[in-house]
Amino acid sequence: MEKKTIGKLISALRRASGMTQRELGERLFVSDKTVSRWERDECTPELSLIPAIAELFGITTDELLRGECNAHMVDGQEEPQEAAARKRVRSEKQFKTMLRHRMIRYKNLSMIAVGISLGGLIAAMIVNLGFLRGMIGFCVGTLFLLAGGICQLCFARSAYLQLEEEDEDFQSAAALLNEQVVRLCVRVIASIVGLFAFMLPIAIFVRGPYYGLNFDSWFPLGILYAALALICYYLVYVFFGAPKLTSRGLLQEDEKTKEIAGQKRKLLKRVLLVALVIALVLGTAIMVINELPIHWFAHAEVFDNYENFATFMKNGSYQISDGNYYVGKRIITDLEGNVLCEYLHDPNFVSSIKLSDRVDRLPITVYTIYAIQGAENDIAFISAWLLIAIFLECIICAVVYISKSRNIQRQIEKQ
Repeated sequence: MEKKTIGKLISALRRASGMTQRELGERLFVSDKTVSRWERDECTPELSLIPAIAELFGITTDELLRGECNAHMVDGQEEPQEAAARKRVRSEKQFKTMLRHRMIRYKNLSMIAVGISLGGLIAAMIVNLGFLRGMIGFCVGTLFLLAGGICQLCFARSAYLQLEEEDEDFQSAAALLNEQVVRLCVRVIASIVGLFAFMLPIAIFVRGPYYGLNFDSWFPLGILYAALALICYYLVYVFFGAPKLTSRGLLQEDEKTKEIAGQKRKLLKRVLLVALVIALVLGTAIMVINELPIHWFAHAEVFDNYENFATFMKNGSYQISDGNYYVGKRIITDLEGNVLCEYLHDPNFVSSIKLSDRVDRLPITVYTIYAIQGAENDIAFISAWLLIAIFLECIICAVVYISKSRNIQRQIEKQ
């Protein structure tokens, strides 16, 4: 047995295997400078790398930690066929172990990025709800979201693997890892976009920097904005992002995957067209309803004689404590100026009065303030239900798209 330090043993095993420091670093996903520091005993490998190094050189972790191994392993005197077979097996195991370790590390770092973004939402909620500073809360939350997004991009760049290996098995495994890295990055960025849209109402619907938005108003608006933002994000990704990433080689696409993506895009276009048409019809209905005269929706009081009309106006007028009315008197005249009726007019009770074109000006139509308010409430109620209908039809279209896209994927994969 030959006794060495860990660094000296790694150096000897590397030379016996005919590898340079750079080649060893590429296999372990560290720099050649790190390998050089190991071999000079300036530092030792991380514990997570010990099994990979041991598998790479065909020794046990115990031998590596003790710095000793069989002499013929160091001198490179193994039988050629056995050495080649063992080296190939060790390389495959080591490569799979390192890819798995790299992906786990990347997922953990991605959770940090998501945590930073969620911290921004919590900070925005505290500033808005606790201190009634909606704009300040939005700015603070946005800074956190930017930090989370930048961290995620940096983590993805660090996890992305570029190999100089010519072995197709290694290249395909690395390509699969890179695709998983890119897809996870896309999902995390989507969550950040959704959180940003959820915070947007506290910047739009507040009256100034010294006002806030209560939770009952913020939450439904935030959910709506987040849903719309995620839909837009998904559409941009499907029609522009995914093809761009594929053309740059960041996403892999074989013939089946390409066919599935093409069929899904066609399906999405049809579903999106249906959803837009329905939303356009319902949105136009909302605009038309709000532009129609309010009297079309208000309940009118119609009088065929002056006595009932005058009594109705008197009962609705404001009366002060001494029995007098706190309103003025008005008259109704015919087309020749003759007085037909005298009544009390309270602007806080009556919105408008319409007289007919007949000589006696009957019937008389009265729209009260309460009738107009009721009509406004009815219009708001109808508009709200139409908006809910738009939201529901978007959900239905999304469910239909997901269901049919899965059927498309299953059918093509069975071919």
